[in-house]
Amino acid sequence: MFKLLLKYMIGFILIGLVSIFILYLISAKLFYLSFEQTTLDMNQGIFYSLQSEFSTHPENQWSTILTESQPLDANTASIKPISQLHLNQKELNKLMQGEIVIKKSSDIYYFGYGVVEIFLYQRIGQSNQALVLGDIPLSWVAQKTSAWMVYFIRQELQHTPRNQWRNTLQRLSSAYKVPLSILDINNS
Repeated sequence: MFKLLLKYMIGFILIGLVSIFILYLISAKLFYLSFEQTTLDMNQGIFYSLQSEFSTHPENQWSTILTESQPLDANTASIKPISQLHLNQKELNKLMQGEIVIKKSSDIYYFGYGVVEIFLYQRIGQSNQALVLGDIPLSWVAQKTSAWMVYFIRQELQHTPRNQWRNTLQRLSSAYKVPLSILDINNS
């Protein structure tokens, strides 16, 4: 009787452990899918702003624009010929249509924590060049993307007449997927 009870207890414990492990795998997968979408959402505005800058300058100035606009400690963006990118046919088709392509490296584990390297690619206009944001760790997404966002919004507003700021902010709010408004700090 005791052996039978012990077998059932061990069986229930094993089923419980397997269930917990399966739930962990499902939650980890959902986290990574959410992370990819968050990365895409937060960086769409950066791609939009850089594409706008590139469209008004010749191709030989794009690298300078990119270097000058990056946060000092970011240095994760580059311009590469599309032919040098390691993309499958489906990803290449999306890229050629002007879409942002997300490519995740294989999962890396560091002291038991999953680390995902994400690369984002977008074709620059109709050229044979792609803008690449690469090796983006989770901590970078919020911190550096925000720094770039502030830089581009400030640049846009500096080159826009004050009476058009509301329309500019609406356009940028849509591009960056965040609400934007201007507060008068003198009347606080």
